[in-house]
Amino acid sequence: MVRAPLALDIDRADGGPLFLAIAEAITRDITRGRLRPGARLPGTRTLARELGVHRNTVDAAYQELRMQGWLQAAPARGTFVAEDLPQTMTAPPAAPVLAEPAARRPALAFSDGAPDPGLVPDKALARAFRRALLSPAFRSGADDGDARGTRAL
Repeated sequence: MVRAPLALDIDRADGGPLFLAIAEAITRDITRGRLRPGARLPGTRTLARELGVHRNTVDAAYQELRMQGWLQAAPARGTFVAEDLPQTMTAPPAAPVLAEPAARRPALAFSDGAPDPGLVPDKALARAFRRALLSPAFRSGADDGDARGTRAL
């Protein structure tokens, strides 16, 4: 079966990570009704080839959307638009108020996630622990029985 390309409109104006721009483009297509609940999305390799990006970039976008509830993954079947979309976007948008200024895009985009463990100075941290554990202050205070631990640490 030959599948038509997804043809996403990716907005890179904010200069943020590419995977978030791809995720936002997919979310826009879902909220506009272009991608309906239950619709199958192309595989990560296929979409990466269509967009001219690395597969891991598309995989990160899909993963972000799964965590937010926009997509569902079915093992051995593929990735689909969730049947039960997040509440924040299922209601029709409110009519614009003319007296208010146009909404601006935030300067920073925050997303859930974990810090990169590669940024932890593990060697320096290990040296600091070793130095503290081998210090005379630690050894002399180790038997004081204080439930809070040793003051040296």
